[in-house]
Amino acid sequence: MEPLLITIDEAVERYRRSRWTIYRHLRAGHFEAVRDGRSSLVVVASADAFFRSLPPVYPKATEETERG
Repeated sequence: MEPLLITIDEAVERYRRSRWTIYRHLRAGHFEAVRDGRSSLVVVASADAFFRSLPPVYPKATEETERG
């Protein structure tokens, strides 16, 4: 069963981003978190939606691919 909430450290592992980046996205309001005592817990559905919404990266064409 998929968890509803994960710790910051679990978010770092799940999304392969640094702690700093996870906190930066939280402060910017890109996804939600809740407090449980002193712990911050990331709302998985909110973070998943944010990371899915990021634009895809397409490789740049090289001279060889342009020539066909």
